[in-house]
Amino acid sequence: MTDRNVFSDQDLSCYLDGETSGPMSEAIDRALATDPALRQRLAELKAGEEAFAAAMVAAAQAAPAMPEIAQSLPVPANRPLRAGLAGVAVGAVAAIGLAWNLWQTPEADWHDVVANYQSLYVTETLAQVDLSPAAQKADLDRLSKGLGIDLTVLPQVAGLSFKRAQQLGYRGKPLAQLTFLTADGGPVALCIIETGSETSDAINAAVLSGLDTYSWTDNGFGVLLVGPKGQKGLENAAEMFRSALKDAAV
Repeated sequence: MTDRNVFSDQDLSCYLDGETSGPMSEAIDRALATDPALRQRLAELKAGEEAFAAAMVAAAQAAPAMPEIAQSLPVPANRPLRAGLAGVAVGAVAAIGLAWNLWQTPEADWHDVVANYQSLYVTETLAQVDLSPAAQKADLDRLSKGLGIDLTVLPQVAGLSFKRAQQLGYRGKPLAQLTFLTADGGPVALCIIETGSETSDAINAAVLSGLDTYSWTDNGFGVLLVGPKGQKGLENAAEMFRSALKDAAV
């Protein structure tokens, strides 16, 4: 029987989402073939996802004056929720609703929406992510191609541990999100989206959704670094990322 600690709930959630690397997927496949307890854990995670999806639908239906487009949004089919985290599910639904309201507000700036989304992140969101360097590079290559800017030129910054890169979207445009953990476990994100804006003269520092943010534009791309309020080194990291991204269009 497989040791319960071999695969974390995060590993299994990524497996259900199709987000695990090839070796990890193969290892889980092999374990599932011989371990009934692991199959039961996977079934529980999937059931939790279905409960979360139902909660989101119920919240959307109960919300007053919900825009018609919101009711037509597809409910994620593979977003498991760990058993016993019903309270987190309720909080997540509320936070997602807030982010949706921001998205629907014409005057809402993309920085506000990203910072609001990032405020959901905690250490545990990223602590179990353990991609190989090859898998990380593959993700960066894929995002670079879709975004039109070479993300592989980004340097390693002291105090920031790169965890993963993924594509999000904002109003029909791809938005690249690179996530990090600080030395003391604070979640940090570097987000990039094509805005067409002129290059800014300086980095703009602001507090959004209770988080420190540093933003700038360069060659038609908007960039936002967001992390815990008062986190040392973020401004220096922003300077390093800005310098590396100059002329990085592909």
